[in-house]
Amino acid sequence: MALQALVLDYGKGMRTVMKKNRERKRQDIVSESYLQTVRRRFMHHHMAVVSLVIVAILGGAALLAPVIAPYKPDDIVGPFSGAPSKEFWLGTDQIGRDVLSRLLYAMRISLLVGIMATLISTVIGVVLGLAVTGKVFNFFSLLGLLGLVGMNIKNAVVLVEQIGVLRAEGKGPYDALVSATRSRIVPVAMASGTTILGMLPLLFDS
Repeated sequence: MALQALVLDYGKGMRTVMKKNRERKRQDIVSESYLQTVRRRFMHHHMAVVSLVIVAILGGAALLAPVIAPYKPDDIVGPFSGAPSKEFWLGTDQIGRDVLSRLLYAMRISLLVGIMATLISTVIGVVLGLAVTGKVFNFFSLLGLLGLVGMNIKNAVVLVEQIGVLRAEGKGPYDALVSATRSRIVPVAMASGTTILGMLPLLFDS
């Protein structure tokens, strides 16, 4: 009987502690600011946190390319089409340039173009969208904004990468731009359309 009473008292005490913790957490949520709410919800999504870390690592590598790249992007430093080795981690291209160094420098251009294009289109789109719908910028607007920003950056990087490929084949800047746009307009439009349709329900939730 004494053991049973001890177990019952322990269970009652645990329920009391859990109830107090729930009440304290509810009070904290009520008193927290908007940015604190966004941060708390974001930190609960582990995949989002991992994705942010990966983006930060890639962005840091792009910014520090002149420091961490072992060679200049256009220097011929190895054998033609060399396999990966201790000296050339990702091998060399058709004319002996280090692939890793070229990737690090290429990320700088892709990210710069992608971020600038995204900032311009996002500012215009968000302002016009909120003005037309009469909505305010809230948490659901932030979710939609993040989704569309990712889409725009991806589309810009895809386009810039194709332009770089065509330029390496010997085409001029204008011809490379036109050809890359023509070849990528369909997949970019389809990806944009599916993302917009996926974000559309957030308009009615806000």
